[in-house]
Order: sequence, then C-alpha cells, then structure tokens
Amino acid sequence: MKEEQVKRWREIIDNGEKWMKPKREEWDQLQERYNLELKVAGLEDDQVQKVSRFYPLVRRLIASIAYNYPRIFASVDQGEILQKYNDAEEVIERAVNNALKAMGAKEEIHQAAFDALFCYRGFLKVGYNPQGDDAVMPYVSHDDILEDFPYIYRVDPRNIIVDPLCAPHKLGTAEYVIERMMVPLEFVKSDPRFENFKNQFRPLSQKNPEFDDTFLTNIYADGENTDESSDEHVKHKQRELSKNVLLYEIHDRVHRRRIVFANGIEEPVEDIPHPMLKVDRVTQQDPMTGQERTIRVVPKKSYLLRGAFPYYTFAFDMSDKFWGKPMMAYEEAVEQIIVESLSRRTDLLKRFNRIIAGNKAEKRQNPNLPDNLSKSKDGDIHWFDNPDRALMPLDFGGAPQDQIQVERDALAYEGQIIEVSPPSGRTATEAAVRATDAQLNREWMQVPIAGFYKWATESLLAMWSDVRYRPEKFSVVLRRFGEPDLEAVIEDAWFTGLRYDIEIDAGSMQVLNEQLERDDTLALYDRLIASPVPIDRKEVVTQLLGGAFRKVNFNKLLQATIDPDAAGLAQMENVAYLLRGQNIPPQTGQNHQTHMQLQDINQIAQSPEFKQAPPQLQQAIQQAVQEHNQQHQQLLQQEGGTQGRQFRPSEASNAQGLMGTVRSNAQKISNVVQDQAVEANAL
Repeated sequence: MKEEQVKRWREIIDNGEKWMKPKREEWDQLQERYNLELKVAGLEDDQVQKVSRFYPLVRRLIASIAYNYPRIFASVDQGEILQKYNDAEEVIERAVNNALKAMGAKEEIHQAAFDALFCYRGFLKVGYNPQGDDAVMPYVSHDDILEDFPYIYRVDPRNIIVDPLCAPHKLGTAEYVIERMMVPLEFVKSDPRFENFKNQFRPLSQKNPEFDDTFLTNIYADGENTDESSDEHVKHKQRELSKNVLLYEIHDRVHRRRIVFANGIEEPVEDIPHPMLKVDRVTQQDPMTGQERTIRVVPKKSYLLRGAFPYYTFAFDMSDKFWGKPMMAYEEAVEQIIVESLSRRTDLLKRFNRIIAGNKAEKRQNPNLPDNLSKSKDGDIHWFDNPDRALMPLDFGGAPQDQIQVERDALAYEGQIIEVSPPSGRTATEAAVRATDAQLNREWMQVPIAGFYKWATESLLAMWSDVRYRPEKFSVVLRRFGEPDLEAVIEDAWFTGLRYDIEIDAGSMQVLNEQLERDDTLALYDRLIASPVPIDRKEVVTQLLGGAFRKVNFNKLLQATIDPDAAGLAQMENVAYLLRGQNIPPQTGQNHQTHMQLQDINQIAQSPEFKQAPPQLQQAIQQAVQEHNQQHQQLLQQEGGTQGRQFRPSEASNAQGLMGTVRSNAQKISNVVQDQAVEANAL
C-alpha cells in the first residue's frame, strides 16, 4: 500500500475514534443505569430506591420480538433443480433452519437486540470458519463456532466505526466499515496471514497506550489508583496479563478490499481482495481420476452478500442519522423521575417516626396509659374522660399527592414510548385500543429481527454456492412428524445458479406461537373436514395431529397406505427377473424406497420359487438382488433422497394383504412365462 493511502486510513481510524467516543460514553451511562448504578441528588447511595424500569422493559421487549426462531419459507425458481430434486424447497428450508440452530443464531440476535436498545444499533457478522486448527479473528474468543461451516456472531457496536457519510437507513451506502478487536498476541503471531509481521507485533500496555479509546481508558487519575476491585480496573489488568493486540479490520466496499492495521505497526498487516467477492473458478483435469478440480479462484467485482459488507445492522427506531438516540435514552428521564420520586417519598416516611400528642389531664388520670396502649390487643378498651381530645396523631412523613401523581404520569408516558404488552383498560373498547397500539409497536420492532433472518438465510445460500465456503458434507434430515430419518447430502447442484426467494414468518417468534398455531389448526380442521369441496381427508387429519398435537407419534394412529402401483411393479420384477437371476436396472422417478423394501433378499428367499431353485441359481438371484438394490440406492441419493418412503412397522398388517395379492398375481405371470418357455423349447 502506498504511503499516502496508509496515512489516509490512519487518519480515518483516528477521526472515527474521536467521533465515536462521546457515543460510547452515552451508551456506557445507559448500561450503568441498567446495572442499578442510580443516583439522586441530595440522597446517599443507600437512600436511593433502586427500582429499575430498564430491566423489566428489556426482558419484555426481547421476549416479545425475538423469543423463538422464525419460520423460514423458501421459494425456488429453477426448473432443472426442481426436476431433479422435486423437494428442493423443503430441503433448502430444512438446511437453513438446521444451520441457523447449529450456529446459535438466536442467542446472537438476542444480544444484538439488547445492544440496539442501549446503543441504537445492533450488529451481527457472518463469515466462514475454515477447517482444521485455523480460526477466524478474534480466535479464541469465538472458538466455539463450527469448523468448515458458516458462523454468525454479534459484534459490540462500540467496536464498529462506520463511514460518517453513510445513509441513516442503509449500511450498503457506506464507503467502509471498520471493526476493532482485541486478539491474543500468541494467536496473531502464529496466523499465517500475518507471517511477514509476526516479529513486529507487540501487546498493548497501560503504560504506553496507542489510542485514547474505551479499550485503553487510563484507569489511573493523576497517579492515584482507583478501586482495584472495579470492573474496569480488572478488565484492563486482564488485558495486560493476556498480552492482547489491537487490530482494526477495514472492509473497503469501494475498492473491494479487506485491510487490517495493528497497534505499533505503521503499514497494514493485511491488504487483500475482499473474501466475500464472487470468484471465477480456474479448473484442471486430474490425470489420475479424470475429474475437474479447482486450482485457483479469480475474484470478480461483485459481492456474494447483499449490501457487500459481512455485517447486518438494525435499529428499532427511525432517525436522520446513522447513529440515532437509543430507545433507552428516551426512557432514562422517565426512570429518573420514578426513582427520584420513590426515593424521596421513602425518605420522608423514614425521616420521622409515628408520634402521638397526649392531653396532660388524661395523663394525670391514667399514668399507665402509654404502656397500656403499646401492649393493647385487638378488642381492648381504654377509658378516657374526653376521647376526642385525649390523643392526637402527628403526621410529618406523608408524601404530597402531587408527587404520587407525577409517578403515575411518568408510567403513562413510558407506555407511550416503548410499550409492547397491552395494559388493562377501564372498558372493553379502551382495552382493545391499547392492545392494538401495543401490537403495532411489537410488530414494528419485529421487522428488523425478521430482516436479519432473511439476510442470514440469503448469506448462507450465497456462501454455499461458492466452492470456497461449502462444507465438504452437509447432511439434512428430511423427516416429517413420526417418520423415520432420511438424510439428503447437499451437493454443488443445490445452490449453484439457484434462484430463490426467502420469506420470514415473524409471528412465529412470539412466545405463545405454539398455542396460536394449535388454535389455528383446530379451527382449520373444523372448517375443512365438513367442507363439501373434495379434499384429502387423511392429509387434513395428518395436519391436525401434527400441528395441534405435535407430541404424539400420530402415524401409529393412522391406517397405513401403500402405493399399489410401485408394490405391484416390484413384485413383478421379483418374479419375472430377479428370481431368474437377471437384473433389470431401475428407472429414474420410481418409488425407490418401496422397491428396496419389497425386493429384499430375505423376503425373496421365503418364496417357493427361490427354495426350489438349484444352489447356483440361488447365488445368482442373491447377486442380482444386491446389484438391483444398490442401483435403487444410487438413484435415491442422486434424486435428493426424497423419492418414496420406507414402510413403517404399523403398515405391516396392511402390507401383507396387498403383498399376498401381488404375489398371487405374480405367480400366475410366472406360470404363463414358464408355459411359454416350454412351448418355445418344444418348437
């Protein structure tokens, strides 16, 4: 990199750090309030009633908008794919859902949602973790991600520097995005990408900080030590003990490069074409196997990921700036009013004990009256000469009514700002209106969460379409409720050139989604089962048992059905070919599972024809059956593993009747074939 370019990037980093410093300080103050670091002027810390409004709001918000994984639907527009894999859409949906769970996407989006509440924006990063001991930065901090598989993890917004000229609503308009990260010196020195600089890396130290940022805030003020048990002191001490290096990873969208700077090294330690660019494969034929193999890739000018950057960012609010005011900043004033009012009311109540003014004349008449009153029990009677004037309570600790009203007003304003659960109303109409407002607020906040899952799904499919980021073997289990497991291995053809459309059911992220689905399924069943329109009644019952009563292995309850055409053809092959030691290759599109189930050598060995055959013919029959089933298995794998299905144990009784009929018909066919053979020999 040229010297002027190095200088430019160094100035961009320095300018970005200065720009982000006040924002990080504001975010830290909001999170301190979440951690109950609350203050009230004029009151000591032990006098402050630390009743947090942030805590219940955060729990309720995140639970309301991102509780579950969403339901992901894939629509595939690719004729060749659909012809070869007739369940391509289902396979892709299951592959994506399995991958999101394997990567722990839900936990990452929960933390990113927490960030968005306090930092205005949440950030998530997608990439690919290589196979073997190599790992993506920051190395051991994310060593729990899968090898040879995509990853998604949350990035602290404090560590992100975005082009200040970026549009407020679209990250893809930024010239660059910079992520700063702390990485252990040991790992960064052993990374082959930084081989030329491994002897120049040096750890950060409090004694000679490189940058004035939150990573390196001076924990000593004018030489005086702060509390050594404080979180900040412990963190900084640990960073020094761990010998961490500060890296700035720059994603230059315009010039399509990834650049990395390190503290203490002037020039970049990495400057390469961006890893998320699309590539053209340069292949060569292997002389030993004859197969084409990739010898290198040539980067193109377009990106694999939508928006170019490997980051997804979202905010729950609209703003005229990329970094707007966090939602909790609007809530801060409300919480402060409530905490201050409650603390002062409590202080008033505790400041004075309950005092009673007594009449001296009553004291002369009854000197033991104070003791008698303190020892009184329920129902005791004390006699006074003048009950109306004998005793008078003095109330000094009562809180003004206006102060209580201030708290109530603050709670009402809070509901208008950030409420997502419907409060009760005095009338049914009022309750319905409030519930509608809360629902709109919740669904508005679900939109960016659903947008993340859509972006993550598209990113997964885009990476799997690239030979560099495709797992060597990624098996997807294709199983409906109660059915045996059937795996399909994702191959190149699944994603290469695939055109697809992803839809997200955001409502499926709600807490009571399963109950809502059950109610909807029951209502749909009631309407369809009595419908005059011709419908598949068994499919309706299957949807009822699987959707409304998902814990039941309902296939044991249903009467089994068998494909008579496939079963009949399989038995005809047994008699006409396999029992004569001949193998006729299976055809594409057949019900391979049914054929393999009925053309099992153990079943064929029970037939009279096999038992009457000479030993040499029996051996030829076994070999033919084995070859025939292997060919069925190969076709099943090529067709995506979704053709046909295995017989279940519950189908045995029904299968015996049909198989007996087929065997009887097959015996008649065999007799005809044998008679024709005898007549041919006689001629």
